[in-house]
Formats: sequence, structure tokens, C-alpha cells
Amino acid sequence: MIDFEKQYPNLFKPISEEHQELFDVDIDIRLMGSSASAIACNADSPSRQLMRDGFRSQYVPINNPEPAIFVTGQEKELLEANFHKVLPANCEVYRTIDYKVNDIIIDTIIVYKHKGKAKFGMVKIAHYEKNDSTFGFTHTPTKVMENLDVGDIFPKDTKLTTTNSEVNGQLAMGRQLNVAFITTADNAEDPFEISESACKKFAFDLYENKSFSYGSKIKGMNGVEKTKLPKNLYGDDNEYKIIPDINERLREDGVIAALFELHTDNYLMKMHKKLLQRYDDTDEIYESKHGRGEVVDIRVYFNPRRPGNKGHSQVYEQIEKYYLALKSQRQGLLRAANEIEREYDNPEFENELHVEIVNSALIENPKTKPFWNRAPMDLWTINIVIKHTIIPTNGFKFATLHGSKGIATVKPDKDMPIDANGLRADMTIDANSIVHRMNIGNKYEGLFGANTAVVNKRVLDMIDNRPISSIPEQELWDIYRYITGYFKLFGTMQYDIMQRTIDKKDTKSMLKYLRYIASGRTLQYYLRMDNEKPVSLIAKDILSSEYRMKFGSFTFDTGEPDDVTVLPMAMDSLYILMLYKIGNTWLAVNSNRINPTGMPISASKPVKDRMSYSEVPVKFVSEPDGVYGITYCSPEYYAEVRDRTLAPKTAKHIYYQLLTHETPSNIDKILDRDEIPLGGDLPLNAFKAITKNFGEELVIKEVIDED
Repeated sequence: MIDFEKQYPNLFKPISEEHQELFDVDIDIRLMGSSASAIACNADSPSRQLMRDGFRSQYVPINNPEPAIFVTGQEKELLEANFHKVLPANCEVYRTIDYKVNDIIIDTIIVYKHKGKAKFGMVKIAHYEKNDSTFGFTHTPTKVMENLDVGDIFPKDTKLTTTNSEVNGQLAMGRQLNVAFITTADNAEDPFEISESACKKFAFDLYENKSFSYGSKIKGMNGVEKTKLPKNLYGDDNEYKIIPDINERLREDGVIAALFELHTDNYLMKMHKKLLQRYDDTDEIYESKHGRGEVVDIRVYFNPRRPGNKGHSQVYEQIEKYYLALKSQRQGLLRAANEIEREYDNPEFENELHVEIVNSALIENPKTKPFWNRAPMDLWTINIVIKHTIIPTNGFKFATLHGSKGIATVKPDKDMPIDANGLRADMTIDANSIVHRMNIGNKYEGLFGANTAVVNKRVLDMIDNRPISSIPEQELWDIYRYITGYFKLFGTMQYDIMQRTIDKKDTKSMLKYLRYIASGRTLQYYLRMDNEKPVSLIAKDILSSEYRMKFGSFTFDTGEPDDVTVLPMAMDSLYILMLYKIGNTWLAVNSNRINPTGMPISASKPVKDRMSYSEVPVKFVSEPDGVYGITYCSPEYYAEVRDRTLAPKTAKHIYYQLLTHETPSNIDKILDRDEIPLGGDLPLNAFKAITKNFGEELVIKEVIDED
């Protein structure tokens, strides 16, 4: 065991006064440490730990995630750091103002008053969060929102929404998959094979912005007035609809709207509803990049300073309801601001509320031009947000919680191997890769997860779909003792708690626990980094116990040979995340954010370097964060930040060692030349083979510097 205090004494010295200011900083609670939600990560090399944090900061919030089977206990803090909408102060609800169309609430502005102060702020609640042109995630209202009323008083940080990274109060960022660590032709070293059914589990939503303007009168070179107007693509002979309404889907061809030119001399011919239900090559077409999707938001703006063609009211009937609804929300906010001014002397408005009030006043005053709208606006401007549900395919990237990542090759389910327990692999990963990448934590988590899934199934088989109330009490205690015995193998606090329940014969607690399991909820096992029992000993005890799962050969449904593994093996169970990953200057693979086509396109530096905590519900300290911290502060500072953000002290020293040591890995010395002769390294041998193809012979000699 490394004595970190002895090896790195400077880290344990009290911080001097001259450096106190450096460490006395406000740490954003969303910056979570290395060990959060990654079990057995102390079995991974430091470089892989850094890489894992980079991966987790790039995870895609999928639509139907699930909690992991094995957790560290720090997930609660991660959930607190989730991108909830909260009331940021001890406050009283002053006003709630909805943007509402056809009884559908699109968003709600909550104006709140600080308790005991004439200070006001606001929070806007929408059903989705979107921070760039496409990417986003879902907001789900909490029970607080269901019963929110003016005058209600709430404590600071009252949650108003949760995101799709929380399931039943548990952290959920990915999916638990059956993983076979075997080498195949399609997964050698880096790629992952994933089944078609597993891909569907990683479906995610993509939000696409589109906007267009129309309606102004323009005089052509021939003196004829013309106006751009939208066609009746979504209407019929009785109703003129230029776009789909909220909660409706786009056409099959993905066209959102089509604009045509209306001249004074073709009015009667052009304004026929039936003729306008089709578009042609002469029209200005607005279409989605991703095909048919669902409209989730529409904002309509009117510019009274532009001369428009108001003679065609049917064109404006549909969009006017959105314009009036948004106008009603803005006017409601202005009324609330005026009431505050009348009711309180010198009230204070927080920045977000102040900006919203000013913008509302500028938009509503036809004599002013909004400062944010320098370009001339047409008569009508429509902003529309379309949600697309995407199922990943070849080229998407996946990662484990131990720094392994791979580009997906999608396979039919029947082509995935099956183990002796009858479990079919959702994913295959090259077994050699975890040796080369020095992240053996994959195997520990895989063993614990898979064996625990087998134990969970045995417990459910014991319950046998019977109501808990119908099972004899002695049989229930036997099931509870069976689970407790499994916990004992891990040496966790859970065992102590469950054993006390047995010692006290606490029937109420026992029944509550078994009902939880019988309900089909994910049974989680806690394994902290500072657990008193090392993971290697846990694995040994599991494999020599009655809880051991069955080992044997992997097989396929079809094809020869039937046995595809020489040694007896069992399926692993790993928690898998899906990533969006941007290459250096170019998008290396499919990106759900801006490159869904898979074609290589250029990515700007701002896009490449964008801090990903603005894109995802949960934020981890990632590689870019580390670079900034080290560059502008010091390795000690970065190590301190990691420790202050819920990582155990051991992680702090691991990172400090990585950043300062001559050989930053879990190898304590450079290659032993008695075992690996000069030129015997795998990369050099590979290079030697390449040069041989060109008729050259690579000779490696040791150079002795006589100076």
C-alpha cells in the first residue's frame, strides 16, 4: 500500500496564508469528482480515470435510462447537482405567468420575492432544455409545480423539475448491458459491437431550431408590389395552416413551410386554398434536416414598423394565436413589474428578471427597436422547435465507466453470443483492450454486476410473482437472509443494516425491503472507494461462494463452432454511456448534435471546446477542465479541486501523481529491458512490419551519449 502522506508530504501541509486565497474558492457543485458513480475505479490507471471523467462529461441524456446495479453512494450528490430548475432563494411566489396556446402550457415564468426583502427574481420552466442549435434534454415537473400558487412560500433550492437523468429518485445516465469480453473480427482493440435491440435502449431526443419570416410588401424593379406568403401545406379546403401546431408532426418529407411570391396581378389565382396545399420548385422551402419530427415550441413575432400585406387574413389565422399568447405573457410580466413598483419602495430586480422585463417592454413598444434585433425584421417571424427521436446506429460512440470507449458496429441480436446462464450479449468488447488500457475495473464491475443480476433473478424466482402478503413469514425471512448473505461478501454498510434488521426481528423493515424488490425496481448495491474490503478479495469470495453464477462456453444461435470461447466464462454486466465525441477540427463520427449524417464535416474550435456541462443534466470534472485548472493554477490546485468535489483523498493523490510523476501510470518503472529487449516493444514491432512492406529493414540501436 502506498503511504501517500509520506510520499507526498507537501499535500498534507497546512495551506499557507499566501496560498489561502487560491484554495478558498467557490466550487460549482455540478463539478463532480472521479469516484462518483464509478465502482472499482481505483483498479484503473490514473490516465484512464482522467479519460473516464472526460467521457462522462460528454454523455448523451437518453430517453429511457436506468440506474446502475452497482453504485458508490455518491449518486445522491450527483442528483443534487442535476440540472434541476429550482427556486434559488427562500422565497414567496409573487406571480406565475404562462405562455399557453390551446390549453397547452409551453412555458411558465415564476416571479418570486425574497423572504423579508424587496428583492425579486424569476425562473422560467419549460418542458425541455436546449443550449445550442440542436441538442437538448427533457424537464419533468415535480409535484411542487402541480400545486404551485401565488403566495406559496418555499425554502431555497426547492426543485421544480427533474431531468431524464433521474429515475425514481436515482441517478440514471445510461443502461446496464450484458457485455461479453471476447475478441471478434469487428471489435479488435477499439470498436464495440452492439446489438440492434440494445441500440434502441439508447434512443435520444434531438431538438432542431428553424425560423423564417414573411409578409412585408416589396416593390419589384417593374414597379409591381409583391409579398412573400406561406402556403397551406398543413391545412385543407376549410382551414389554412402554414405549419404544424404544437404536439403535431411534420409531413413525411420533412418540409416545415413553403413561401411563395404573391403579386398584385396574380392574387385571385394564387390565393386558392386547394392550390396552395402543394409546393413546387419556385417556392422558398424550409425543411428539417432529420425528416419527420414533432413540434414542441412555436414563437411568433410581429413587426408593426414594416409595411405589410394585411389583406390576406387567412394566412395569419393560425399563427396569430401564438403571437397573442406570447404577447399575453409579456404583458403579464410587465403588469407584475408595475405592481411591484407601486407596492414597494426601490425594489431590486435580479438580472434575469430585469432583462426579461426590458425585452418585453421593447418588443411591446412599436416606436422602439429592440437592441438585440439589429437586422431588419420582416412583418412576421416564426421560430419553431422540432423534436426528433434518434436511434443510434453504426458510428456512434459508447463508453464504460472505466475509460473504455468504442465506435459502435451494430449487429443483429442473433449474431451476439450467449453464455451458460442463457444471457445474450448486448455488447462485445475486445478482452485484450482492458489489459492494454490498464482499466481492470471493467472486469470487477462486470463480475459484480453480472453476478448480482443472477442473484436478483434468483430472489425474484423465490418470490415467484406472489404477493408478499401471501408468502409465509418464515419463507420471507429466508429470502431476506439469502440477500443479506450476499451483501456480506462485499463488506458494505448495507450488510450491517440488514443484519440488524434480522437481529431485531424487524418484520416491518424486512417486508418493506422485499416489497421494493418485488415491485421490479432496480436493486442497487453500494461499493464505496474507501470500502474496507478490496475488490480483488470480493471477487475471490464471490467466485467461491454459493452465490457464484454459472460459467461455461459462449455459444451462438447459428454458425460453427458452437463453442466460441476456450476457457469457461460468464457474461459481464456493465453500465454503458453513449457519447457525443468531436474530433480535432473535424467531426470524427456521427454527432447527434450537429452531424447526424455521418459525413465528415468541419467543426469550429468554439464547438469543439465548448464546455459540456451546458449540454447535459449532470456535470463531471472533465479533461478540458483539468487543462484549464493546471494551466492557470497548478497541479496541486487541480488535485484540491477534485478532492473538494466529492472525490476521496486517494483520487486526489492519484491525479497529483499523474500530473507530476515521470511515469504517470500504474507501472512503477520504465520497461524492464531484461524482459523486453530494445526494439521489442509492440508499437516498434508494428512499425518494423510496416517498413518491411516497403522493402526497408528497421534497425534499432542504443545510442550512447558520450557527453
